[in-house]
Amino acid sequence: MRIGIWGTGGIARAHTRHFARLDGAELVMYDLDPARAEAMAATVGGRAVATPEELLAAVDGVVIAVPTDAHYACARQALEAGKHVLLEKPITRTLEQADELIALAQAKGVHLVPAHVSRFFPEFVAARDRVNKGAVGTPAAIRVYRGGKAPQGTEGWFQNLARSGGVILDLAVHDFDWLLWTFGPVERIYCRSVRMGAEARDVPGDYALATITFQSGAIAHLESCWMDPLGFNIAFEVAGSEGLISFDARAVAGLRVTGAVQAAGTNRDASDDPFYGQAKMFGAVLQGADPTVGAQEGRAALALALAAEESANTGRVIVMDPATASV
Repeated sequence: MRIGIWGTGGIARAHTRHFARLDGAELVMYDLDPARAEAMAATVGGRAVATPEELLAAVDGVVIAVPTDAHYACARQALEAGKHVLLEKPITRTLEQADELIALAQAKGVHLVPAHVSRFFPEFVAARDRVNKGAVGTPAAIRVYRGGKAPQGTEGWFQNLARSGGVILDLAVHDFDWLLWTFGPVERIYCRSVRMGAEARDVPGDYALATITFQSGAIAHLESCWMDPLGFNIAFEVAGSEGLISFDARAVAGLRVTGAVQAAGTNRDASDDPFYGQAKMFGAVLQGADPTVGAQEGRAALALALAAEESANTGRVIVMDPATASV
């Protein structure tokens, strides 16, 4: 199983150490900075190559872990070469780019897999399973928080809104994906965002607060932030007609389910690293399996993130097109 790693920056480190754990995995790495690719290859095992063409000629599938504004071009080249692609989120910067990549993957008979790693967090998976089994009755209100310190990328690309999309497209997109996966189509979204520091504060940037109304009538309150001095954290609550599910990564208790009938906790095992689960899934794709996260789901999360960005920029409530509200 020959796996390419295109881009060897911060997020690639999470990918490579877990792909290296897969039986029979051979890793090949490429980066615009050859020394960085060589260093990663020496750390996790594998080899570095000098060009994207060399990378694609040597692998069965490729993980694209480059800055967001380069996702489209890199993924297009990999798909044109007939390779399965695990593409970091958001899959592209625009819906038009996403549609082109999805059509290309279909034409080439390969899989375009969005790297929505929250699908592999045991707590998010367990919460969705409990919701679907009626543990809280009819879901009514959801609260999600994801935040940490501002990320640092090569040439400061995270802080360049045109390149990264800010906290909405880079961070909140994780939770947009989970909300769509768990609670279904979205009817409308309203978002406000602030930018801290020297730049104007009336554009999407370091903190975003979104209110989402689902077609089911449930509402969600989502916070994403790059200003948390305590470091990275994830938390959520799901309140329904018969109970409450809650999780806070900084708490010891793990996932909690309380209701009229049950009260239970679920703690994560050390072997449950979500990046390992994602690596196993993509490894299975390279061996002929279908992915558990599809390209259209990546597009749906992008559509909701772009709607949030539009709302933050204009101050308007954005009504979702039913064709892009979910998958």
